[in-house]
Amino acid sequence: MGVFGVLAFLAVWSMYRNPGTAVSIKNLIFLATLGAAYGGLTELLQGWLFPSRFASISDFIADAIGMVLGTLFANWYFSKQSNQ
Repeated sequence: MGVFGVLAFLAVWSMYRNPGTAVSIKNLIFLATLGAAYGGLTELLQGWLFPSRFASISDFIADAIGMVLGTLFANWYFSKQSNQ
């Protein structure tokens, strides 16, 4: 969960640093969904390509929660910073 939270935080930070990128709810939802899909893909690839590893639904859920929480926290933090 922590790794995907950091990934989300850095992605939102890049949106705030790039003046040409609109920081909107739609873009934040897209970002969280894209990160969760990436987490799901890594779980599937673990199960298919590596015999010593296995895909875990609980790991996928933790990745998705990390993306959502990281996105929410980063948006709160950077919107607070930009208002000051």
